[in-house]
Amino acid sequence: MQVEFTEGGPGEYDLVVAFDGIKSAMRRRLFGPGHEPVFSGFGVWRVTFPRPPRSPAATSTRALARNPAFIPLNEREMYMFLVTMEPGQPRHDPARFDVLVRERMAGFTGLPGELRDSITGPEGIVYSPLSEVMLPLPWHRGRVVVLGDAAHACAPHITQGAGMALEDAVVLAELLGTSMPAEHALTALGERRWPRCKLVQDVSHQILLNEMSVTAGSLPAAIKRMRDELALQTARVDVVLNQPALSHERLEVQNASKTFGTAKVLDSVDLQLAPGEIHALIGQNGSGKSTLIKLLSGFHPATRAPASW
Repeated sequence: MQVEFTEGGPGEYDLVVAFDGIKSAMRRRLFGPGHEPVFSGFGVWRVTFPRPPRSPAATSTRALARNPAFIPLNEREMYMFLVTMEPGQPRHDPARFDVLVRERMAGFTGLPGELRDSITGPEGIVYSPLSEVMLPLPWHRGRVVVLGDAAHACAPHITQGAGMALEDAVVLAELLGTSMPAEHALTALGERRWPRCKLVQDVSHQILLNEMSVTAGSLPAAIKRMRDELALQTARVDVVLNQPALSHERLEVQNASKTFGTAKVLDSVDLQLAPGEIHALIGQNGSGKSTLIKLLSGFHPATRAPASW
């Protein structure tokens, strides 16, 4: 790849990897303007505070169209993100961020109210519109690939955005370390990463919609549902995300063969399956479909070595 830098000077590289964020210029360059971030109608305000001695563990608060949540960072600091309706995707003046946050937190008492009242200036407040990107596969053109938020940006509600980007990098490094040609490795990367990233985006999006659709009449039920169901919902997602992102999560079969007497039913089958993938075995009666399933499940031993999975 021949690369010309904006600061001057050319370079030659085997691969170009763009982790250039939700407003990715490389995504636009490779795939055109049809994959720009989609605004959700909501925004998030982020502020770091000194952590009060009596502050609880991670806490989420329900209100009407504004939901502050608090996450301890360490013994001394805590982090607040405040989700609010922002119709029309406004461009707020950073010099007024403190005023805007206090306005949006009006009426809160307890810890949220105390933290609101401690805000004395705009310094340290970050505002971001909540937008999403889910780039269809492939995520590459030739030997140029976009990853992280450039390919799959999501709402922050299960705090997995940075984690997904880090996994992208780890899986990319693993695939490039194989004998696979670079463009094949990039195709495999997208196929492995897309279902996992889509799950994170879908769950985060649904939590966002659920919490921001609360009305005065539904608020008591929403609080009860959050207490009763949110932990279970998060645990179900964790079951998937706790599975390793690397290749040992895949079912791999190499050179699997099976004969019954003189009948060769399977001959040197190679197969790779990843969690979340759906495959169909299609063939005539006697083509070996059931035998392959029984071999994978251990019901039948393979006839010829080497076979591994």
